[in-house]
Order: sequence, then structure tokens, then C-alpha cells
Amino acid sequence: MAVYRGIQKKMSNLFRISILLAVSATLFTCGDNPTEGYRLIFEDFTEAGMFCVSTPGVYVFRDDDSWSAFGDEYWDDPWMRYTIPEVDFETEMVIGIFWGTRPHGCYFWVDCIEGIFIDHNVIEVHIAPLPELGECAMPVCPLQVVKLERYDLPLELHGHILGER
Repeated sequence: MAVYRGIQKKMSNLFRISILLAVSATLFTCGDNPTEGYRLIFEDFTEAGMFCVSTPGVYVFRDDDSWSAFGDEYWDDPWMRYTIPEVDFETEMVIGIFWGTRPHGCYFWVDCIEGIFIDHNVIEVHIAPLPELGECAMPVCPLQVVKLERYDLPLELHGHILGER
């Protein structure tokens, strides 16, 4: 009976150790691979709200040259009070969603990005429909520009198709 209890105790300890190793391995690998089903944290980059892009489009910026060239073409501050904001492209990237010129509206900044994810080594941007912009009698160029941690991955759009209402 004593031999049986000794074997049972050793087996129980081996079982506990194997469970502990399996859980540790799972926790260790979950943090190591952020490219599978990972929600990205982003923030509205409201300082970049002075763009007027007349045709709908999505732009991704990962370097100063493309950001500056875009600013040269689309930055719209008639009083020249502001300049295109600086970005640390070593650690950050910028995604801009532009809906093109609309014939009337009361505001241009919209909140339509529902979420940004990495899945299967692709950045997925989930976009909601463009909300009503109000009945003000002035043309507007609605946009949302966000900053997030830099990833050198391709981008896919999901949800609302730009240019449609």
C-alpha cells in the first residue's frame, strides 16, 4: 500500500507540474504574438483636423516625407495660424479617413472608426457610416485622423464604403 501511495503522489506531482508548464507556456506565447486577433489602441489626432481632401480616401502615414507631402497638398488653414502637426514616426503611424467634399454641413470632424485590429498580419480598420453633418449652408470635408502604435503591415477596410452615405 505504501508503494502505491508513493507512486500516486509522484504522479499527482507530475500532473501538477505539467498543468503549470502548459499554463505558463500559454501565457508566455499569448503576449509574444500580437498579430493574431489583437485590438489596437488609437487616439483621435484632432490637431490634424485642418485637412480638406475633396475626394474620398484612406491614407496611411509611416514617415515624415509622405506626411509632409500630404500636408503640402491638403492642409487648409486660410489664416495660416497652424502648421501640420509633428508625428514621431519611429513609434507611431497615422491613419486618415476622408469622405471628400460634401455640399453642406456644420462640422467636419466625425467619429466613424469603430475599431482597429491586427488579424493575420493585416491592419483592419472598421468604419461606420458617415453621420449627418447638419444643415449649415457651407461645404465641408469630413474626416477622422487617428494616431496609433506603428506597424509595418498592409491595411484593409471593413464596414462602410467611402463615398457612399
